[in-house]
Amino acid sequence: MPGGFHFADPDVHRAAYRRQHAGGGIEFRCGVLFDEARGEFEEFGPDQLAAFVGRLAQADALISQNGIAHDLTLLETVLPSDATTLLRRKPHADLMHIDRARLPELAARHIPDRLPLLNDQADARRQRADELWPPVQLFRGYEQRPAENHLEHFLAKCRLDVECTYLIFRKIEAEQPDRIRWIRDA
Repeated sequence: MPGGFHFADPDVHRAAYRRQHAGGGIEFRCGVLFDEARGEFEEFGPDQLAAFVGRLAQADALISQNGIAHDLTLLETVLPSDATTLLRRKPHADLMHIDRARLPELAARHIPDRLPLLNDQADARRQRADELWPPVQLFRGYEQRPAENHLEHFLAKCRLDVECTYLIFRKIEAEQPDRIRWIRDA
């Protein structure tokens, strides 16, 4: 998404996203969530948006990095309002409301010891995807990736982001619990 929106005002995001994507244009590529109770990550592909939102709806609370202004607002442009209204009513801790830094900066600051391993895991997944579904070289350095390869690359990035977000949240919660703000009706 192009920048220029203020993170704390979802109404501004909603209006801008609706204008920008009035004729469609938003596609769900993938989603990853971490179920803390089970200690497991769940991954959802492009045809699993309803299942992804259904699992989010089952959560007791949501933890995200700019999820209130960005992710939930994007979902509102492609889903019926009752689906996202339920998500907006859940307690939501958004790292963007704790620290305005971008996720890579937060990770470097809060989990520098874990970051190399997490990046290596994401890189290994992308490399496996390139081996299983090699990109086709076109011309002048351009390549075309098979759909499976694209999905694995997107999932690797999503998984990295979700894992970093969760670890950063838990670190801040343990060291500076007064900084955590649970927001409802975002």
